[in-house]
Amino acid sequence: MESDKKAPIKVCLVLKYRGWILEKMATRLAEQLPKWNVEAEIAEMPSPAADVNHWMYYNDLEGGFVSRNTLSITHVDRAAKMHVLKQRLLKADMGICMSRMTLERLVSSGIPRRQLCYIIPAHDGNVKPKKIVIGITSTIRPDGAKREDVLIQMAQTIRLDMFHFIIIGPNWEKIIPILKAAGATVDYIPGAFEKDNAEHMRFILDRLSCFDYYLYMGWDEGSMGILDALAAGIPTIVTPQGFHLDINGGITHPFSDVSELCAIFKKLAKERQDRIDSVSNLTWNEYARQHALVWNSIIHGEPQGNIDALLHDKDLHSISTRKICQINQDRIYRRKHRRVNLCSIHDDIALLWEHYTGAKIQSTFFYRFAQAIDRFFS
Repeated sequence: MESDKKAPIKVCLVLKYRGWILEKMATRLAEQLPKWNVEAEIAEMPSPAADVNHWMYYNDLEGGFVSRNTLSITHVDRAAKMHVLKQRLLKADMGICMSRMTLERLVSSGIPRRQLCYIIPAHDGNVKPKKIVIGITSTIRPDGAKREDVLIQMAQTIRLDMFHFIIIGPNWEKIIPILKAAGATVDYIPGAFEKDNAEHMRFILDRLSCFDYYLYMGWDEGSMGILDALAAGIPTIVTPQGFHLDINGGITHPFSDVSELCAIFKKLAKERQDRIDSVSNLTWNEYARQHALVWNSIIHGEPQGNIDALLHDKDLHSISTRKICQINQDRIYRRKHRRVNLCSIHDDIALLWEHYTGAKIQSTFFYRFAQAIDRFFS
């Protein structure tokens, strides 16, 4: 029944300073939260009318806590920030970290785990995945020395939708339709191999930087093109023969026959798809859903220690919590040995002063002086 529908949660996204990444995150949250029965507005000061005030920057001190409060926690990179954060979490309902690494670091610093959770940021989803660019600089010969039949058989065996071929050299006209039928896209430059070899080399060098991989199928002592590809830092998919074997580290993916070449292309395609899939669920809608889950849990009395478990399946992490903790320890060691920065000292004093007195330090001259000193000694 319509009367059984829960009233929407009212959330104030507290953000004083506009024009940087936190504004984008707040804007995306405000756009997506209504889908999860949350009414959100962005304001410079917390609202007593809101069910939850969510502070987009955890050390934004102006306004004080009213109603329920959650803090968005990014990097806590200095002792003063850590101190103020701990004090604020004594009153706030929950700190929402951007990463498991930050969460574990805060726990190791003494903040109760039950007061923390983490939500990974999202992306806009408007990036078109890049195809894997395969470069070929061979000339098809009547005797089949370049073994183009291996490429043909591969195209007739597996899909090549994730690949784009740049082919520089003559006589590929009959093979290009076969590649396209397998889903590949092709740029074909026959070049001027016979008429002007210097001009032909310019064609190759102009496009070499576009290659993700250099492909050579021949079994005829070696490809001169592999030398240019390696000089450009391009990994290779080539036959293990001839002088290829004498170049230390020159063969990235060796193959001898069709099955081995198919296996290489499948592996490259899978790695690319895995990268795409790794962020496929990191949408702003999911980001908003997880925040709504946190706020609902707080408002309806969910035990704090259960909130992080509701958000994440710990078995899905490819990097263990133990490894995360070790990274944090290494980071602390490096921070202890880094050079003192006058601007950071200024910021820390200003933050602590505002936290304990409620007043801001107006010291533009000193800050600019500190910047000049830091630049001089860096």
